[in-house]
Amino acid sequence: MRIVATYRHWGYRNWAFLPTVLEIPDLGASGRVDFLLDTGAGETILSEKDALRIGLTYTNFPRGRNARGVGGVANTYKIDKEVTFYMLATDGIFSATRREIEVLEEPTQKKELPSLLGLEFLEELNFKLTYDMPVRAIYLER
Repeated sequence: MRIVATYRHWGYRNWAFLPTVLEIPDLGASGRVDFLLDTGAGETILSEKDALRIGLTYTNFPRGRNARGVGGVANTYKIDKEVTFYMLATDGIFSATRREIEVLEEPTQKKELPSLLGLEFLEELNFKLTYDMPVRAIYLER
């Protein structure tokens, strides 16, 4: 099985994004989220912009850990509900269900940070990450 990440421009360069349909049935939230593939991120996190776009009201949930990064510190909210990720694979639709996800509340007015698919997601599902330089493609494989 192979899932292909697509490159698109964000910020000052091109990054690998995984087109995903995210569903949180208990909250009636669902929609497409393009996750930036970020092996430097310890956790998968949903951006505030994407959370609102898929109909997720996150501020009613308990605060999670503070997220720390190059831009400083931001609040997170822990959504302790079943979350399913659907991704297009070469042999059909791949789905993975997890118990929770955190939403990052962006401290700026721009609300431009992407959602991140972190290293723990790849490890948990035992994915191999392949970067094909000649065709500029990144694959998740099992």
